[in-house]
Amino acid sequence: MANPRLEQMGQAITTEQPRPPRRLDKDFVSAVLLDKTEIFGFLFGLMVFLSGMGLFLFFDLSDRLTLLCAVLALIAGALLMSTPFIAVWQWWRALRYGRLGYAEVIEVVRHGQNRSSFTAMDHGTLLGTWQVDLGTETLEMPFKLERPWNGKVIEGVEVIVLVHPSQPKVLFPLGVLTRKEQRARARGR
Repeated sequence: MANPRLEQMGQAITTEQPRPPRRLDKDFVSAVLLDKTEIFGFLFGLMVFLSGMGLFLFFDLSDRLTLLCAVLALIAGALLMSTPFIAVWQWWRALRYGRLGYAEVIEVVRHGQNRSSFTAMDHGTLLGTWQVDLGTETLEMPFKLERPWNGKVIEGVEVIVLVHPSQPKVLFPLGVLTRKEQRARARGR
């Protein structure tokens, strides 16, 4: 067993589907949540928008019901298209449908202010390709890892992932295996 904690977490998720487990590890849950500054920025923008619309409704009483429906539709559209909602939707799909798998990082493209150092990855995201073993076939596909694992992900590192049961798609990465865990997994194959 490569990483007992991550594999137990993955087994708990896949055995309790379609109801995901209620208690999950804190760092696992925080991996899907976005930076707090992005969430607070979105909420601040929504608050300013609502206060402006409230002032407009207070001074203009002509067709309140139509305007109220339009405002609610705008708010619902903004919430559905926001990055926190999309991240939570991906997280929910991974918990509900994902199957446990392993992926090897083939290539890492660094984005940030200083592309030559690993500290630059704290300010951006990682893009690249990995191979996911779905039983009979190995697929190469792009992936994106957010800030929590940026310092650990380099070429050749394996990642425990939740993959789609029927489509060649990675739903969510659970965590990065260390070199020692990778060697133990290679001996167990």
